[in-house]
Amino acid sequence: MGVAFMVPGLFLMYLETFGPLSESKNKLEQVIKISAQQVKAIRILPSQDTGKRRKPSLVKELQTIQDPTAIAKICASLQTSTKVNDGLVKLPQWVCRVELVLPDRILAFGIRKGEEATAIVVFSDGELGWNYGTLQNDEIGNLLEASLEKQKADAGKY
Repeated sequence: MGVAFMVPGLFLMYLETFGPLSESKNKLEQVIKISAQQVKAIRILPSQDTGKRRKPSLVKELQTIQDPTAIAKICASLQTSTKVNDGLVKLPQWVCRVELVLPDRILAFGIRKGEEATAIVVFSDGELGWNYGTLQNDEIGNLLEASLEKQKADAGKY
């Protein structure tokens, strides 16, 4: 009987220590400590999170933010994020996938904007895969909306 509990326990310990979940703190820190000088562009994509109840996506197609001022505001806002428990935003107004384009890689995560809170959900593949944790940042959703509205006004479409 003891072996039946020990095997799953050892597996979970492996995941936390050596496996993909061992990167959790590092992945969250990468999002929080991002600097605008590192980011070449911010891509906003329709959400991959289509689950049982399809959630409205912020965008219908890829949108790219390259304005240095908008990138600086978004990165400064990310630095104010705090770690919270998963499930912060259960019924989002909208969701999206965000990709920060860095010189050597892409740092991706999901955003779920609710009425009272906004969650940044960090997974191994942006919005899917191993769940590395959730950050709360109630300003980021408004910044993304404002940046997209500005681009829409400049270009004439979303």
